[in-house]
Amino acid sequence: MAEIISANYYQAIMKRIRQAIAENAFEHIMWFGDCHMVSLIYDYLAADGHLITAVIDNDPSKQGQVIERNWCMPFTFGYTKTDKEQVDLLVAGRTFPSLRIIAPGRIFHYTQNIRQILFFTSSYRSHEMRRQLLSMGADPCKIIELPTEQELWEDACRHVHSLTESKRQMEPAEHKETLLSILAEFAGYCEANHLRYYLAYGTLIGAVRHKGFIPWDDDIDILMPAEDYGKFIRQYRGNGKYEVLDYTTNDDYFFPFAKLTDNGTYLHHFGCPITWMQGTYIDLFPMSGFENGICFEEQWKHHTLLDVKWYWYYLSKGITSHAVKDCRSEILMEKHKIGFDHADYVGVLTTIPAKPWMLRKEIFADVCKLPFEGRLYNAPVDYDRYLRGVYGDYMKLPPEEEQRIHGFPSYRRMTGK
Repeated sequence: MAEIISANYYQAIMKRIRQAIAENAFEHIMWFGDCHMVSLIYDYLAADGHLITAVIDNDPSKQGQVIERNWCMPFTFGYTKTDKEQVDLLVAGRTFPSLRIIAPGRIFHYTQNIRQILFFTSSYRSHEMRRQLLSMGADPCKIIELPTEQELWEDACRHVHSLTESKRQMEPAEHKETLLSILAEFAGYCEANHLRYYLAYGTLIGAVRHKGFIPWDDDIDILMPAEDYGKFIRQYRGNGKYEVLDYTTNDDYFFPFAKLTDNGTYLHHFGCPITWMQGTYIDLFPMSGFENGICFEEQWKHHTLLDVKWYWYYLSKGITSHAVKDCRSEILMEKHKIGFDHADYVGVLTTIPAKPWMLRKEIFADVCKLPFEGRLYNAPVDYDRYLRGVYGDYMKLPPEEEQRIHGFPSYRRMTGK
């Protein structure tokens, strides 16, 4: 089985929060100090039937704002195109109020008895916050100081590393050589078995503009028609060195698209709230069809909600009191129901790409060969139309501040490899 070693570092903090809720009588739950983790914790508690009434913050510029959902595993979701009520129903089976940031003095708008509020803080300034609440009359037993997100993340990273074999961190050049070896294995198999694939995203830009990696890039992305993608997932059997990582090959793998990994390596993802180790990999994205006669925005809303449902299954696993139904197969059946071959317009529907796109299938009607780091690989025959449709003027270098790499550390296994 393809290996993945993961830890949800919100699990420890949720255990402490639940313990405090069970041990105290209270009328309201409030969180002191706006922080990144509070939006997901709000959803975790809502799923268990508890609501955070408000977030208190001393910063006047934040007061009055609504806490936006910001699930970052693996992407930052913006809910501007997804109805809040639909996500509420998915998370908790009911709708619930938006979470607002208030000034400390507004506490008494909700109750005159501050001793009936259960307060949580997670900040390097928790001791100061505690003193402030005590000066306002809060019950000292109902002020719960929690670890910071940075502390939780560091503990989870140590735990994940402790479960790996002896390893040596690879230099960037060795990491890229590993990616190229995986790509060569993948392309060779596809050629031998008549499976369609295309270099994609930044990898394709690199092939066209640089004849290899974009100088600051450190991953490889592949597109496959859904029909060929399905055959590859079902049929590929590596020689022990390479393996498909997919939710069907490892139940802990949480993306709705596959990776081809090198079993002699590790790559550490700094995800939020899940951090994980797996083999160094190339990404395989299936292309499916859009429905005719329904506008792109409406279809994107639908697939966004399916993605939220997919990731909530993993985010909630082992944390919420009630297990979320495993609907992964049904979600992928819905996403691939049209497929590639019978569609007029296609795109990647199995995750939220950084740049959503829907393009005519004819762009991928045939392949051409482009050089990438000294070898020729498949690209869409109309690659210029594809890249302009996704990126615009892709030949223009982005500003230096946007020339970012993923930067996840990769390792060579040293035990028995």
